Amino acid sequence: MNPAIRISNLTKTYEVPIREAGLGAAIKSLFHRETRQVRAVNPIDFEIAPGEIVGFLGPNGAGKTTTIKMLSGLLHPSSGYARVLGYTSADRHPAFLAQITLVMGQRNQLLWDIPAIDSFERNRVIYEIDRSRYETTLTQLTDLLDLGDLLHKPVRNLSLGERMKCEIAVSLLHEPKMLFLDEPTIGLNVTMPIWIQSISEILPFYYVVAFPVEIITRKLEYQQIIHGATYQVLWLVIGYSLMRFTWNRAIKNFSAVGS
Repeated sequence: MNPAIRISNLTKTYEVPIREAGLGAAIKSLFHRETRQVRAVNPIDFEIAPGEIVGFLGPNGAGKTTTIKMLSGLLHPSSGYARVLGYTSADRHPAFLAQITLVMGQRNQLLWDIPAIDSFERNRVIYEIDRSRYETTLTQLTDLLDLGDLLHKPVRNLSLGERMKCEIAVSLLHEPKMLFLDEPTIGLNVTMPIWIQSISEILPFYYVVAFPVEIITRKLEYQQIIHGATYQVLWLVIGYSLMRFTWNRAIKNFSAVGS
């Protein structure tokens, strides 16, 4: 069976300008700009099988989000390649983009001033989803994520946790084969973990295979909810190392992080 994701020698390096503070340094930089190379992701290699659910775990700056962006085609790698669902992700082929979705906790695709349901309808048109199929999927997502009246409120009036639930729902409307989640628990507190349980019900149906989360003590309650025997962990350490664990082992080994 061909892997759903194959990464080989994938790296990302940024060129960052450097200068001293002050007006003189600012003017000087107009004519002679100094830069330095910052390696965000050092060479990594891994494969993920179809239907496998994998978490990228690691400290801030480990390269988790950068790797996810390269997998989804938002960033071009500096070297190496990433193939997802048989496509080179950096090419952003329309057929590839129609089969994936990316949800980032600090970015939104819902329009701020209109009800969420109108953004749902916009995505239905963009992805050319049949009306009956759209209604069926919308009903499923509304029930699983307990959206209810949230769909008819302007997005600006939703709490961060409520908005994240709607962001997940709108991303799943076209039934993607690949779902990438970046910090999906942002905005949720310990009294609101139920929607993550709902996501775990959606995952097998949508063949979700990868998402990054943080292992820090205050979020262990969420990881306890979504972990399971089929979940695997890729531990990314400042863009250098990739180690593979089951969720159970990862939580056991790293539960002291942040304490």
